[in-house]
Amino acid sequence: MRLSISGESKRTVDEGVLPSQAGQRTTCLHFSPFVSKVFLAGQLDGGCRLHHLDRPTPLYSWPIIVNKARSASWAITDMTMVSDIKWSPQRPNVFFVLYANGDLHTFDLDRDVTAPVQSLVLAQEFEFGLGDWHPKLAISSGRTLATKVLAVSVGNSVFTRPLSESIARAQDGELAAFHSRLKHWRVM
Repeated sequence: MRLSISGESKRTVDEGVLPSQAGQRTTCLHFSPFVSKVFLAGQLDGGCRLHHLDRPTPLYSWPIIVNKARSASWAITDMTMVSDIKWSPQRPNVFFVLYANGDLHTFDLDRDVTAPVQSLVLAQEFEFGLGDWHPKLAISSGRTLATKVLAVSVGNSVFTRPLSESIARAQDGELAAFHSRLKHWRVM
């Protein structure tokens, strides 16, 4: 099956093609480790979208997030594209969005569906210049809190930081809540 969410194609049953949203190019994809037909798409315009393979349109969309820690003069540029997007391997309602400028946003759909619950300017925190590098993100699936880390690769370097307990620790009933949220979004 061919999957395209960035072309001008129309969905057809035999091809399984998903059309793009307003012509925005997808820069990265990541399937949910909890629901096999659900995936996130990071966009060139800085937005991200939640998709289900059985639907030609997103279940939910988030626009570009401008980090409040940045100055008011900060402009939207090609560095605001989503460079990487990852689901938490421990929690179905948590995902991370990494922008090309080094901004990292953590979403926890149990706490807030509309906006990130945490935002960081990693370029300042780790004191690196991004230049033309597009950072990449990895989340460990460690069994203990001490081994649950987030890693960001930029150029020749990899920076790591521990995940906070509130983000890393699985919550009771979280998978059921995620399924319920998906069901709600699919019928809207």
